[in-house]
Amino acid sequence: MRKTFLRSRRKGLKANLRRLCDTAWSELIRKRDPMCRWCEKRVSNQAHHIFGRRASNTRWDPENGLGICAGCHMHGHEWPLDFNEHIRTNVLGTEAYDSLRLRAGLVMKMNSDYQMVLVALQLEAHRLGITLNSIGGKKLL
Repeated sequence: MRKTFLRSRRKGLKANLRRLCDTAWSELIRKRDPMCRWCEKRVSNQAHHIFGRRASNTRWDPENGLGICAGCHMHGHEWPLDFNEHIRTNVLGTEAYDSLRLRAGLVMKMNSDYQMVLVALQLEAHRLGITLNSIGGKKLL
């Protein structure tokens, strides 16, 4: 009984850290791209994974994200082939898109150190001059 309790507590901590990584990634993308990268007309209020969160190799990679508005985000999920083709040709470029696609498709065991993911996101935010409020603006280094 005690073993199960400890296991569930550990799992809860991992889930919380994973959620914090998702939140920090989303905030970084939305702050990096203040205007929608699809329509370029509205404020980006959502972060979109080019290759879904299931692709663990690129889940928290800033190159795998675009800041987009809610309408374009809905359009992207309704018409994913058109959306990805637009990203490939007009947003990222063919070479960067294909490189990201290869990294996303690599099958590797997910053994993330979530604290290192948070540090990497914070370093990218610092490089861009952005403060991440989702991690309290704290320095993790």
